[in-house]
Amino acid sequence: MDQAVRDHCNSRSVPKGLMISGVAPPPGGRAMRFYNVLYYETPWYRPQIKTHPCTVHAFGIDTSVMRPEPAVARDIDWLTVGQVAEYKRPERLLERTGRRVILGDLQKADPALVARLQAGGIELIDFVDYEMLAGYYRRAVNVLVPCTIQGGGERSVLEGRACGAVVHVAEDNPKLLQLAALPTVWDEHYYGRQLLDGMERASAPAPRRLISYLGL
Repeated sequence: MDQAVRDHCNSRSVPKGLMISGVAPPPGGRAMRFYNVLYYETPWYRPQIKTHPCTVHAFGIDTSVMRPEPAVARDIDWLTVGQVAEYKRPERLLERTGRRVILGDLQKADPALVARLQAGGIELIDFVDYEMLAGYYRRAVNVLVPCTIQGGGERSVLEGRACGAVVHVAEDNPKLLQLAALPTVWDEHYYGRQLLDGMERASAPAPRRLISYLGL
């Protein structure tokens, strides 16, 4: 996406913003300033773009769907959501006891890893829509997000928390540890406000932007 914008929308007169996902380091200097605003998902990533004059945190989940339902029985002891792949480290679910479920796109799963998980008594469920996904979170006592720092998991941490499960992340993943410790879950309203704030700042005349950057 970054390359497409650089190829087809390189006029300075057009305000541009980039929503950064993943953990790859950004380009430096002028290449980073090609964008008027950079949106970042997690506090962990913010230091990598701190030299840019306009950075805005923007991330959240749809809590109109991801919400607890007290009447739903929590009959899943441990739930993991995500791709069944090495970087997600789903085998860490084998260390847990009780009913264990992994929910993800099985069409792209590593067959050897699937076989190992099933042999260990873990239930694997193929991709479901967002409403059904929320239903699984509501049935989980614990949500395990064991992936590496390159393995995503941000949304799963927030979704599990929003649905009332206890969320556990890997101790070697400072990015997700920050999200698990948030006092509140970022929701769709926060996400929308932050996106609009970034758009307004990116479109403002230069003197006004400078004042905004300085927090005045």
